[in-house]
Amino acid sequence: MPLESPLFKRLILHIGSHKTGTSAVQRAADDHRNALLEQGLLYPKTGQWHDKSHHKWAFALWDETSGPKTLERLIAELKAERDSLDHQTDTVLLSSEIIEKVCLDPKLVPTLVSMLSQIAEEIECIYFVRRQDLLIESVFKQWVKDVSIRLSAPYARFINSQKSKMDYLEVAQIWESLPKVTKMLVRTNALVREPRAAFFEAADLQIPLVTEEENRIVNPSLDGVKLEFKYFLNHLPMEHDHDNGVMAMINRIDTEKEVLALFSDEERLQLMEEFRPTNNQLATRYGAEPFDETMPERSRMISPLTGRMLYSLMEQMYEQDRKLTWLIFNKIRKQIESR
Repeated sequence: MPLESPLFKRLILHIGSHKTGTSAVQRAADDHRNALLEQGLLYPKTGQWHDKSHHKWAFALWDETSGPKTLERLIAELKAERDSLDHQTDTVLLSSEIIEKVCLDPKLVPTLVSMLSQIAEEIECIYFVRRQDLLIESVFKQWVKDVSIRLSAPYARFINSQKSKMDYLEVAQIWESLPKVTKMLVRTNALVREPRAAFFEAADLQIPLVTEEENRIVNPSLDGVKLEFKYFLNHLPMEHDHDNGVMAMINRIDTEKEVLALFSDEERLQLMEEFRPTNNQLATRYGAEPFDETMPERSRMISPLTGRMLYSLMEQMYEQDRKLTWLIFNKIRKQIESR
């Protein structure tokens, strides 16, 4: 049953987007939970995924079947967590980049609105965005690495699927139009400066960010030959444990560090031009800094591995785990024979 009154006066909702330092922000917020509580803000344990994000809330929103029941349970758990606090708090911070596109599905919006209205009286959305071509490349590299997603779709198909959901102006305007949303803050070029400092400054919060551990990249993407190798292996049927083992071996392989591109210069310029009108409107409407249009440095285009390179990489894997490498080799052989 819906609550009679919202749990908090204010909800700061960090909606992403992907690859703008979200993992670093989430880890820092959880690490400095007590410092935030002293400022009257709760970064709740309720709904946290293993990476300290609040993806469980987002997963429930995307789940049309059992999601409403899950949300009801999460609301009850959040109330219990609030009631257990020693600190007086009227603000809660939720952070999940997976929630960003929920607003684009009309079937999910009523559930989203119901959830938000039970959490807080007022909602402030914080939205960090990255230039579309750079984001597509970064997401590709992240999802190839991710053993849960195992991205193996052809480059062109992946690019087209992402392009259809990257009108930041549309996303921001829909969020801004939702009931109880009183503030929509948009920031561009999030990775130009330290993302955690940029986020907490935008949220008007203070936390110390000084340790060497916190200065590391929390969720780095895969790149270079390792990226091409994992992308090739993602086409093979693999048990989850084996896939984790393969990823661990790939991380230990010694290869040249390279920054690969998913777009040619011409394709990149064309994509930038395609989004220029709405990106300019986004900057004007929300007072965000226009995107930096500098062309990124790269070593070469992402490409299929040669047979010689594949053999060399398999040799390095064999030195680490012979049994698992033979399993992978047999899967490759069966795939070739089935063609």
